[in-house]
Amino acid sequence: MKSFNIGIVTTGSEVYYHRIKDKFGPILRGKMEGYHCTVAGQTFVPDNKEMIEQAIKDWLDKGADMVFCTGGMSVDPDDLTPATKLNRTREELEKSWMARMGNDCTFISARTGEGMDELRRLLYERVKEIHIQRYPYNDFLYQDYSDLMDDGAE
Repeated sequence: MKSFNIGIVTTGSEVYYHRIKDKFGPILRGKMEGYHCTVAGQTFVPDNKEMIEQAIKDWLDKGADMVFCTGGMSVDPDDLTPATKLNRTREELEKSWMARMGNDCTFISARTGEGMDELRRLLYERVKEIHIQRYPYNDFLYQDYSDLMDDGAE
C-alpha cells in the first residue's frame, strides 16, 4: 500500500515570529506516521492569506498527496480569524477560500473529531484509486467505503 506524502502548513504570526512554540505539529506528525504516512515537512507562515495559499501550493507542487493546515486562534491584530469569541463552524470553513483551492479538502474538529469519517472515506478512496491503477485486474479487494461501514468494518 502506498504511503501518503504529507505536508503541514502552520499558520499564525505568533508561531512564525517565534513568540510561541508550535505544539500541534509534533502531535500531527506522530499521528500521521502512525497511519504509515510520510510527513515531508512543515512550513510556518504568518497570518497572510497569499503566503498561506502559496505554502499550500508549494507542498502540492512538491508532490504532497495531502496538506494539513494547522494554526490557532489568537488575539494578534493581524490574525485572519474573524473578530468573534466563537470558533468558526465546519460549515463556515467548508465555504471558505481554503475549500475552494481546487483540491480535495476536508475539515476536522479537534474538539469533537467531527470530520474524521470524511477523512477516512477520502483516504480510502485515494488508496483504492492507486491500487486499481497498479493492479487493474484485482479491483475486487475494494468495495465502496459506505458498504464497508454498513457491514460494521472499520
